Amino acid sequence: MKFFLAIVVIAGTYLIVCDAACMHQLPEAEFKKPPQGCHHEGKLHPLGESWRTKSCWDCSCDMRGQLDCCQAFGTPVTKDKNCKFRFDQKACEYVLIENEDPEKKCKEYVMVG
Repeated sequence: MKFFLAIVVIAGTYLIVCDAACMHQLPEAEFKKPPQGCHHEGKLHPLGESWRTKSCWDCSCDMRGQLDCCQAFGTPVTKDKNCKFRFDQKACEYVLIENEDPEKKCKEYVMVG
């Protein structure tokens, strides 16, 4: 029984569930010790904290120690051959610009995700 419990705890510790543009990680469980926070990219984030990563993911550590991260941007789609997308890393968004004049923005496009 102890072996089975150990397997369940280990599997639960490393379980990551992914959906369209989000990932969820269960808390790191220690027997009779509540989680102190969420480990993400080498840092321990306190329970209840939210943050945005350099790679444009919005993350949060809930009060149970579950880590949730979702992309902070959608994926653009357009049929206009005169325009192209440029990713603005600072704003975490795609901008649709004209091929001929990158200073001009195109107006019609759809975001997915």
